Amino acid sequence: ATRFTKRGGVTRAVASPLQSSSSASAPASASASAAVATAAADAAAAARWGRSIVQPNRSYAALGLGQAMVDLAARVDDKFINELGLADVRGGRKVIDAAFKSDVLAKLDDYAGVEVSAGGSLSNTLVALSRLGEANDLLQFANGEHVDVNAVVAFPSVRVGMAGSIGDDPLGGFYRREVRKAGVNFLSEPRDGAATGSVVVLTTPDAQRTMLSHPGSSADVPQDDAFFGAIQSSASLIVEGYLWEEGATVAAIANSVKRARKVGTRVVLTASDVTCVERFAPEMRELVSNACDLLFCNAAEAHALTGEACPAAAAEVAARECPLVVVTDGCHGSYVASGRSTLIHVPAHAADFKPVDTCGAGDAYAAGFLFGMLNGETPEASGLLGSICASQVVGHAGARLARGEANEVMRTFALSLQ
Repeated sequence: ATRFTKRGGVTRAVASPLQSSSSASAPASASASAAVATAAADAAAAARWGRSIVQPNRSYAALGLGQAMVDLAARVDDKFINELGLADVRGGRKVIDAAFKSDVLAKLDDYAGVEVSAGGSLSNTLVALSRLGEANDLLQFANGEHVDVNAVVAFPSVRVGMAGSIGDDPLGGFYRREVRKAGVNFLSEPRDGAATGSVVVLTTPDAQRTMLSHPGSSADVPQDDAFFGAIQSSASLIVEGYLWEEGATVAAIANSVKRARKVGTRVVLTASDVTCVERFAPEMRELVSNACDLLFCNAAEAHALTGEACPAAAAEVAARECPLVVVTDGCHGSYVASGRSTLIHVPAHAADFKPVDTCGAGDAYAAGFLFGMLNGETPEASGLLGSICASQVVGHAGARLARGEANEVMRTFALSLQ
C-alpha cells in the first residue's frame, strides 16, 4: 500500500492514490521499485529547477508578471466592516470602483490612520525571494547536502524582476521606488494618464484582513520588447492569478507564457484568489495543463480548480496535469504533489509567537518554496522552507518578510534538516 517516510517533520507518501487502485496490492518488490523510481523523479525535478540562478544566459532567477498595487492599510473593528456592508466578504477580497474606494477612505478618517505601502501578492513573494538571497547566515544547497548551520557561506544572490502596469500618478512613482528599494527590479514604465491600482486593507482584531481592490491600470499586461527580453533572460516567469480579474488580459497572459515556453523559461502560476479561479477556471486549467511547471494555490482555490474539497486530493488531481503542485491549507500545513507518484504533507511550522496578521503567509510560503527549487533542493525540502517563511510573516503586522527574518528562516531551515 502507500508507504510513508519522514524527514524534518515532513510526511511523504510514495505510490500515492494518484496511481491506479491495483497498486495497493502490488508485491513488495514492486513497491520498492516504485520508491526508487519516485526518488529518481524527485532528483530529476530538482536538477531541472537547480542551477538556474547560475546560468550565464539567465539574468533573473524569477520574473513576476502581475498587478502593481499600492496597499492602503488600516486597523478597524467589526462595526466598521458591517457599516460598509462587507460582512459577507469579511476576511476575503472584493473588487471595488473608485467611488466606493473614496467612500471607504473618507470613513477611515475616524480611525488611527492609513499606512501606505507598495503591496500586491506577487510583489510580496518577489521581495521575500530577493531577501532570502541576501541573507548573511546561509547554508549551501548542493544536491541536498548542507553545511553546518553556523558556517557563513558565499551564496549566489537572487536577482528578481517584475513587470506590471502603473500610472504616471504619485502612487505609481511611490510603488516603483519602494519595490526597487526592496530588491526587486521593476521593469515597466508608467502609463500616461493612467491611475495606479490600490487595495484598501482592513484588519480586524482577530488578525483577519478584508481587502478591497481597485484595479486601476494594473489590469493591463505589459507586452513590449523590454518585457519580452526579460522573459528570455529569466529562469522562471511567475504569473499572478489576479491578472484574470479583467477578461481582456487573457490573451496577453497566453502570449507571455507562450514566449516563456519557447525560450525554456519555467512557468509558475499563483492562483491568487478563489473568486478569480471560480470566474476563470477554464482558462486557468488550460494554462495548468499545457504550459505550467509549478502551480501554487490554497485549499479553497484548489477546490475551485479541481472540484476536490480535500486539499490533498486536490493536489493529486492537479498534479495529473502539472508537474509540480503546491496546495497550502493554513494551520494544517501544505501538500506538495509531484507527477503521479508522490504526495508530501508539510506541517505548518510551529513558531514561538501568536499570529498577528495572517495575510501574506501564502506569498511568503511561495517565496521559500521557489528559493529552494531554484537552488536545486527537492520539493520536500522546499516545502519545509516555505512553511518556515510563512511562520515568520504571520508573527507581525504586514505581509512582507523582513531582511532580519530572512536570516532567521535560513538558520531554522538548516536546523530542521539536522
